[in-house]
Amino acid sequence: MKIIKALVLLIITASINGCAAFKNPDFSLITLDMSKQEVISLIGKPQRVVGAQKYDDGLLEILEYKVDKITSEQLDSRYNWLFFLNNELQEFGDKNQYLPNEYDKYYQKYRNNRR
Repeated sequence: MKIIKALVLLIITASINGCAAFKNPDFSLITLDMSKQEVISLIGKPQRVVGAQKYDDGLLEILEYKVDKITSEQLDSRYNWLFFLNNELQEFGDKNQYLPNEYDKYYQKYRNNRR
């Protein structure tokens, strides 16, 4: 009987932990010009840092967040990139609309928008 109770408890624990793995960041909670710390406190740690580039007057960072969608047959994942200039959120969206090696282009775009 103890083995059955332990097995049931193990299954329940695994189910709860498994569901937590599919918790997606809620991008509706964030707005442009939020600090990087505010964003992380609202939607969690990023999946990874895509890149960072230091300039004379600031730092451009790109963070990546994974978004999972469970369909009837499979798990579909996509990734959102968040762009920070000097720790302020400038832009975010699906990573497929951005090119990772064009830091200078994004830096100039955000820098010009601040003037």
